[in-house]
Amino acid sequence: MATSDTAVEALLEKAGIIRVQGRAALINAACVLKATGGRLRGKRVCIITDAGGPGVMLSDELARQGMEVPLLRDRTRAELARILPPESATFNSVDALPSRTPEQIEAVIRVLRELEGDHIDVIAVLTGDSGLSDNAGIYQKISDAMQSGPIPVVPVISSVTSCRPKIADFIAQGNVYFPDEVELGQTLGQVARWPIPQKDSQEPDGYDRGAIRDALSGCSGTLAPETVGRVLKAVGFRLPRQIEVFQKDRLAESCRQAGHPLAMKVIGPLHKTDVGGVRLGIRDDAQALAAWKDLMQIAEACGVLIQPMIGGLEVIMGASREEEFGRLVVDFPQIREIDLNPVKGVEADLYAVDARIIV
Repeated sequence: MATSDTAVEALLEKAGIIRVQGRAALINAACVLKATGGRLRGKRVCIITDAGGPGVMLSDELARQGMEVPLLRDRTRAELARILPPESATFNSVDALPSRTPEQIEAVIRVLRELEGDHIDVIAVLTGDSGLSDNAGIYQKISDAMQSGPIPVVPVISSVTSCRPKIADFIAQGNVYFPDEVELGQTLGQVARWPIPQKDSQEPDGYDRGAIRDALSGCSGTLAPETVGRVLKAVGFRLPRQIEVFQKDRLAESCRQAGHPLAMKVIGPLHKTDVGGVRLGIRDDAQALAAWKDLMQIAEACGVLIQPMIGGLEVIMGASREEEFGRLVVDFPQIREIDLNPVKGVEADLYAVDARIIV
């Protein structure tokens, strides 16, 4: 079930590496890391903008990335209202309007850092070239804020043509910027998801290495259901009760032991579902007998596995070998493939309902 790309993704995640899909994305990630000084504390972003559209576009992209744009506190909004014109927005995004001045941008960043330091993880400042105030002064205030402060600042400067010399001065001070707010939103999401390098995990509760070794001893190929059950129990999985039936005259008593409603699954074929080898919701002996007759007509069928029905949400889990990487999961390298299809239940009441192991 694991593809080669899955193996690459798992390896990089365990090593704590941000994976990007091209040179532009590589540069973007480096720019955010430069501006933020490394890892973000969390996923909460405050946007300062001089135009509504770019602020909305960044907000939308942040939402797609699983980031947060939290409302600012009442006290913060009151302070911002004293700094900005009455037409400004002070929720989040903070719309400072095209008339914004260097002093206003400086004051807005200062208020956010003083009053929202425990509520915001990064500040994005979006500025174009309105012609209503001096962009060089605004860039300088942004540069000053980027050099120090409790909340990192990342700028979007969208006037890369009309303000080219001023932007060159901004870069010469050691700063980075984004020309597009959507790319910033995407990259902030990437950096916020930056995995922490993982040490080898501890053995789970109930893990019995010796019992697994004994169960696998001398085995090859696809393991029999009874052996699979021994392995999974030794790993710590809960299993629903299951009874293997190989003779029809044992069917009725086995069904009563398991308890209705039942699931009946063919024993023999490797992929039960692909050959129609699963019957669910069996409620009485008559249905069980009819299911037995159907299942035993399947090629390679040698018996039927009976289990009580398990309710709840299902998830499919699996692990396999990748020749270039070796095993992705398991202490026992002789295991080539494991499919748990499905793990099912409610909250902590979980069961490995069906499983396949190939060694």
